[in-house]
Amino acid sequence: METFTLDELQELRYFVRSKMDETRDRIVDIQMIIGFDETDRENSNQMLKYYERELKTFEVIESKLEQMKIV
Repeated sequence: METFTLDELQELRYFVRSKMDETRDRIVDIQMIIGFDETDRENSNQMLKYYERELKTFEVIESKLEQMKIV
């Protein structure tokens, strides 16, 4: 199993948080589009579900990084 330094874990954590922030912004953008434009609602809902799953994935990764930092 590969080991990471504390600095590497911190860098990974910052990267994951950055991706989480980007994904949250995309979710907000899509929710705004859904609120204003009814024409492509199905496609927008699919995109929303995709980004929600992506956010959950990043949250799991962040949780694992936190556990690694503690150990």
